[in-house]
Amino acid sequence: MKYISALVGAVTVIGAIFIAQVSADESMNVSSRASVGKVVFLVGQAELQTDDGIVMPVSKGMDIHEGSRLTVHDRSQVGLSMIDGATEQIRANSVFDIEKYYFDPANPSASEIRLELVDGEVVSKTGKGGQAAKHRYRLNTPIAAIGIRGTEFTVKTSDLQTHVSLSSGEIVMSSFNASCQRLAFGPCGGDSAESLSESQRGLALVLKAGQFRPAFVPVAQPSRIKSSQSEADDADEGSDTKTASDTKTASDTKTASDTKTASDTKTASDTKTASDTKTA
Repeated sequence: MKYISALVGAVTVIGAIFIAQVSADESMNVSSRASVGKVVFLVGQAELQTDDGIVMPVSKGMDIHEGSRLTVHDRSQVGLSMIDGATEQIRANSVFDIEKYYFDPANPSASEIRLELVDGEVVSKTGKGGQAAKHRYRLNTPIAAIGIRGTEFTVKTSDLQTHVSLSSGEIVMSSFNASCQRLAFGPCGGDSAESLSESQRGLALVLKAGQFRPAFVPVAQPSRIKSSQSEADDADEGSDTKTASDTKTASDTKTASDTKTASDTKTASDTKTASDTKTA
């Protein structure tokens, strides 16, 4: 009986050591995974889900790894700084996936980057990886593939529509089809693709669900134009005020003239009456 108890105790100890070793190995694997970016600012609340399903609150300074999904809550915003100098500003009510992010500083042209904006809005500015390997950079939405040529751009998307506006550089946008696969890298070509460059100021690209090719649409006018319009409105208001003032002056002048005329008429009448009386 003593031998059985000793054997059970030994097995228990060995099992505990084995489990502890496995846990240590797993922790080492997690900690040794290379970070592809960091959270540099956070407003409000957001969650990060790792590729193995662990969900945790986002905090400033947090490392970001491949396979991460960021979910940004209402009235919140998350800013990422990636290892190649790229930045991602993820706006409120957005879901953003980092599917693939490989960058080697010694060989930037071998970079492979694939991101996805599942829902919401993101402002992307490409870094050294995207600039050196434009043919291996892709940002997908549920309905569109977006490639770049050294760019800063804003994407707004839902399941029904993707809207892209440009700050600098050039983008290429296409619907998904046989020649433009979701898991590919780089911009798509062919008849389904359309380009937008910074020389096309005032235009954006919009792709709607079921549409084969994106269409150009005008973007909102800059604030300085609105300011000029306000100045024009103020000028019109000033003109109206001046017109009202002129009208009032003319009315006052006319009233004074009418009063003077009536006075002159009365004086003439009184003079004539006095003359008639004297003659009588």
